[in-house]
Amino acid sequence: MTTKLLSIDTNAKTIKGQGKGYLTGILYLAPSNESGVVNTCGYASQGCRAACLFTAGRGRFDNVRKARVRKTMEFHQNKGEFMDQLVKDIHALIKKANKLGLKPCVRLNGTSDISWEQIPVGRSSNIFELFEGVPFYDYTKNFKKLVRLKENPIANYSLTFSRSESNEEQSKLALALGFNVASVFRRGKAKGDAKKDKSGFVL
Repeated sequence: MTTKLLSIDTNAKTIKGQGKGYLTGILYLAPSNESGVVNTCGYASQGCRAACLFTAGRGRFDNVRKARVRKTMEFHQNKGEFMDQLVKDIHALIKKANKLGLKPCVRLNGTSDISWEQIPVGRSSNIFELFEGVPFYDYTKNFKKLVRLKENPIANYSLTFSRSESNEEQSKLALALGFNVASVFRRGKAKGDAKKDKSGFVL
């Protein structure tokens, strides 16, 4: 079993979070069908797969990609042991955050789109219930997740819908339900030059 699952502040965005008082742990798995054993992104569009961050940043290194595939295989083949290790990692994150005077924060779908709210951990309904004092956040293209969370909110879990080239209508519905929607835009455009497309989303 992998001895460590969470990566702690290994990218520029989460490192900036320390200035806001947060220490972030992210779980990076192999996206979509990359592992060869399970599809971790069941609602990924063609554009999403083409622009996936799996090979970005540290993911450009072969050993890092292999480690993410190995973690995914462990998750698929021995979910109970995997979740036990994840619990240990979150406890370690909390301990480190407390030592640094920061608040721990967790993103479980760094490069995946798994419904963690449906996976029990011991006697807890899910990982969020087990760590009620820790904020979790994720992005998803699975609209069903939003519906479930709207009907049964999880106080410490923030979910943002990820817009793609093929889910415009669901993006509008996500906004109507009160969720944030993230959309990719072109680089190099000045703040004052932001334009809206015909659907009303900022590009």
